[in-house]
Amino acid sequence: MQQAEDATAQDRAQTVIPCGLTAELQAVCSKIGARLPQLWGTPGLSPQPRQALLRGLSDKVTWPRVARSQAQVRIVWRGGETTT
Repeated sequence: MQQAEDATAQDRAQTVIPCGLTAELQAVCSKIGARLPQLWGTPGLSPQPRQALLRGLSDKVTWPRVARSQAQVRIVWRGGETTT
């Protein structure tokens, strides 16, 4: 038990170094992000590319049951943000 607690404390103590984006890449990503709602609603966009896009943006999806016929979906995005 002590080893597990020590390992957890050590993992939490490690500093996360964010990767830096160049100004050019930030601008490109912002432009893409601004167009996502428009692109998503395009009639020609089939379910397969939509699924691929979501897989690339999300890290984990959970859906625990909150009632017999109800689940609560939680999406953890790549950047760490969550949507419930």
